[in-house]
Amino acid sequence: MVGISTDDVETQKRFKAEMKLPFPLLSDKDGKVASKYGGTVAVLGFANRTTYVLARDGTVQEVISGNAAIDPGGAINACSVGGKG
Repeated sequence: MVGISTDDVETQKRFKAEMKLPFPLLSDKDGKVASKYGGTVAVLGFANRTTYVLARDGTVQEVISGNAAIDPGGAINACSVGGKG
């Protein structure tokens, strides 16, 4: 599991520490990954808070958005390592 955000690396480091996240965060500063998965607000260009659980073949298995996307528990439960998938 990794988190990808359009935030810069320093912002991600603070967020990871503050939220005590047990997984790495990657910076998508130019938004290429976010736009590929439809995770940007079109007019403003910044990312929505959304968690995508992907299968090994890259297909989207689960989409978790809003405040629920902060808690990794939903994604863990949706993937084959931690739950149903």
